[in-house]
Amino acid sequence: ETVHGCTLNNNNNNRRLLTTNKTSVTLSCANNGYILVRTLTFGVHKTASSSCSFQPGDCTTRTTYIGMECNGLQKCNLDLNPQYLHICSQYSDYMVLDYSCLQGQSLSVCDNNVILTFPIDLKHRLLIRSPNYPHEYENALNCSCQIEAKKSMIEFLDFYLEERDEMNLCSRDYLQIEDRSYCDSKIEHNDQLISSPIVNSSIHLTFKTNDVITRKGFWLMIHSDQLIKVSCRNSFDSPFPIMTSS
Repeated sequence: ETVHGCTLNNNNNNRRLLTTNKTSVTLSCANNGYILVRTLTFGVHKTASSSCSFQPGDCTTRTTYIGMECNGLQKCNLDLNPQYLHICSQYSDYMVLDYSCLQGQSLSVCDNNVILTFPIDLKHRLLIRSPNYPHEYENALNCSCQIEAKKSMIEFLDFYLEERDEMNLCSRDYLQIEDRSYCDSKIEHNDQLISSPIVNSSIHLTFKTNDVITRKGFWLMIHSDQLIKVSCRNSFDSPFPIMTSS
């Protein structure tokens, strides 16, 4: 999916010929899909134009921090605020955003719940997020999930936790998958892990936070050709929930 619009610029030197009352663009996903922003490009037209999209010869730049607040939502309005593009030495004329709609079952790592996936287009997909994602998670969390999935892959879609401590360790807020801990604000800080195969048929995932700083959190996707079972709890003092027959 692609949306685009002219950014709002009240500068008298604005070269855009089009006057529009449109102040935002809307991202939406049908069939209970979830938004995943892929790229967001701001551009300046080479010559005066009424277009709100790319034209040959335009000066453009991509950003990875604007639009991410729409991740994980089913509908989102994004303001058309102008951005100063240093590479172009002026404010943007327009923005173009590409996004995908992810289909799959979703739950928080702190839900007291158990889920068995069903296939979508012959694939099983499970989306696991931190509480309140894409908004900030809470302090003093201690949650975990037990995941049973054969021949599967785990993928980091978005990741923003508290920074490492003075010893460069993940001791504050962290996500632990088996015996590896992940923290900080960029996926590439975590051993460049973007996606990784799940070797064992069962893995344990833990999310712990301290009582100081909160961040946006994380969003993961597990996909497999076979059924995925996940059981999550919001406290180490309580047992994992089990699937009961009706």
